[in-house]
Amino acid sequence: MFIRIQWAMPNSDGFNMTHTYQCGDYFVGPYKDPTTCGPNGPSTYTHLILDGGKHDIRLGGDDKAYVMNDNGKTIDTIQN
Repeated sequence: MFIRIQWAMPNSDGFNMTHTYQCGDYFVGPYKDPTTCGPNGPSTYTHLILDGGKHDIRLGGDDKAYVMNDNGKTIDTIQN
């Protein structure tokens, strides 16, 4: 399967950024970052782990991840 990450924040040139990963499995869970604090305490992110930890991705804000099968059809959408 493929995971396409669409980052909400553009790069320094103002362009939208995406990353695509190929993986066999994925896990989604909550993640609290004690090093970054917002007005309501530690920042909360969505934790996306691919292939048992080969890739460890933190989604926050309006970041989105699209899980696609080998034919390119979206089978799941993950966002914070």
